[in-house]
Amino acid sequence: MAKAVMVNPGDNVVTVVADVAEAEEVTYGAGAEAGKVTAIEAIPFGHKIAISRIGKGEDIIKYGEIVGQAATDIAVGQWIHTHNTIETYVPSR
Repeated sequence: MAKAVMVNPGDNVVTVVADVAEAEEVTYGAGAEAGKVTAIEAIPFGHKIAISRIGKGEDIIKYGEIVGQAATDIAVGQWIHTHNTIETYVPSR
C-alpha cells in the first residue's frame, strides 16, 4: 500500500498519508508512475517529501503546479515545509 500520494507525474514532491519515521521507505503512485523514496527525517502526516533533489531557488512542484521555491538545497527524502521553502502565490486561472 502506498504511503504517499503523487498527484501529477511531473511533481518533485509527494504528500505522505501517514506519519513517516526517519529511514522509513515511502512508496507512492501506481503503475508506470510508482516509486519509492527513503525519508531522511521524520515527516508528519499530510506533509510533503522530496522525491528528487531540489536546488536552492528551484521550483517545488505539486499538482503539476509550482507551489513554492526551495529556500535551501533539498535532498531526496527530505521533509518539505515552511523551514526550507519560499511560498509562491499562484493566482487562480
